[in-house]
Amino acid sequence: SCELEHHADGGEPGTDTSDDGASDPAGLVFDPANAKGSVDDDQDGSKVWLLKAMDGDTILHVHLYAGRGAPTIPGVVDITEVETDYSTCGTCLVLETGCFAHDDHYDCTGIFMPRAEGELHLNAIGTAVGEKLTGELKNIVFQEVSMDQNYSTTPIAGGEQFQVDSLSFDVQLEAP
Repeated sequence: SCELEHHADGGEPGTDTSDDGASDPAGLVFDPANAKGSVDDDQDGSKVWLLKAMDGDTILHVHLYAGRGAPTIPGVVDITEVETDYSTCGTCLVLETGCFAHDDHYDCTGIFMPRAEGELHLNAIGTAVGEKLTGELKNIVFQEVSMDQNYSTTPIAGGEQFQVDSLSFDVQLEAP
């Protein structure tokens, strides 16, 4: 089980406190039972790993784009400013809330990406179907964002934020 807790203190001194005036929802329990992962070649020939975990109406995505700087071997990724925007991230962490099935996909009412803090620990990063993708999100703060059609991501002033102290994943890679 993993806990996502609302984070309302604005973070460390000197960090962006764009959550001023944010609503204060109850803590969100996130315990996905059906995480799935895949590995494929991107258009440029580099590897792409996609992980999707769902609990109720909340979906967590971990997308690793080797062609945009994501690691291809186990290690620790520091979540920096480049990872806070889907148009620039190589290691992309996306949390979606209020999701419901719609034809062959999900429509969601809230989308969150990390602030520039925390880490993604990758313990195994298989490169073929049948191998493993395992790791852990540590000390990540997801902030509510908007995303345009070019995937450029902007934090929403006063938007919700969720603290993830520790969230582990362990999936066997499938074909996309």
